[in-house]
Amino acid sequence: MLDVVPIDKFDIPLPPARPIAFEERMFLSKVADRQQKLGEYLLNDARAKSEAWKSQIAQLMSTLDSWIGPVTAEDLAASMESAEKAEEIAETIAIATARLEKRIRRDVKRQFENDPSLGAVTRAFGGRLLTLEREKIDALLETALFFRAWAADHDDRGPLQSFDDPQALMRALAA
Repeated sequence: MLDVVPIDKFDIPLPPARPIAFEERMFLSKVADRQQKLGEYLLNDARAKSEAWKSQIAQLMSTLDSWIGPVTAEDLAASMESAEKAEEIAETIAIATARLEKRIRRDVKRQFENDPSLGAVTRAFGGRLLTLEREKIDALLETALFFRAWAADHDDRGPLQSFDDPQALMRALAA
């Protein structure tokens, strides 16, 4: 039988792994280097525009949140329409993002066969671009929720009742 103590004494932990991006980009080809610089430029520009758009949405929500005047039925309807519009836009962007993700995967696979460094650059660029698109979708859905909550808070009809029984719903609608 082996003694466990002497063996444990010589067990050393494995060193941390090298980051995958470093491993793949250690030797960039000229094409991959140009592609990386262009991708960073485009993503920085897209990120700046996205942040400006998010701040506009935040300002709009802040303005609505500090609303002091009376709220009309038209205001409530407009808020609900804006929520539906934001959800539709989010759904459209989500569909386009799913298609983009598939295209990026195909491009990365094809590029890894020809130039692994270009494939690595494309994969990194694609991942950052998809993250940016998902942030837009999240912001739109948060905005839609805000509009719905704002309308519910300012609706003077009181709390809405939910119905499990269809007959109870019919009686409430008839009243």
